[in-house]
Amino acid sequence: MNYASYATIHARHLPEKVCLIERTPSIKKRRTLTWKEFNDKINRTANYLSKKLEINKGDFVMHLQNNSLEWLITYFGIIKLGAVVVPLNFRFVESDIIYAASVCDPKMFIIGSEFLPVVQAVQKELTSVENYICVGDTVPDDMVDYKTMEACSCGHPFTLQEQPEHC
Repeated sequence: MNYASYATIHARHLPEKVCLIERTPSIKKRRTLTWKEFNDKINRTANYLSKKLEINKGDFVMHLQNNSLEWLITYFGIIKLGAVVVPLNFRFVESDIIYAASVCDPKMFIIGSEFLPVVQAVQKELTSVENYICVGDTVPDDMVDYKTMEACSCGHPFTLQEQPEHC
């Protein structure tokens, strides 16, 4: 059992209880997720990463986003797979990203669109990265849009042993 299993347990016992709240006071925005919604989104992410992008247990995935619901969903989706999350500090500059990649040889990179200028500047040097997922409003053509990923993935429970055929 890994840490992501707690979302599954809580979704089973407290499905309609709100577990996450994201507030952005400057634009008077508030988003919430129940345990069931959170677990479903984690499963969608894990299924997509596994089935479509071939991320497996033990693969390294770099993760650079500001704090958000999507940060948590993608983080938990990665660990649910048994892949290794490489969380990067939002203050990282190009050289820091290159160094982190040289240490772990990531197979994938999940980034927030606010970090595109820094990541795109070194994208050609990140030779081990096969796929990029971009979270946000501005998504380059060579990256997977998080919204597309979320929409086309199934939310069936994810297990390493057995995955539904239609996912």
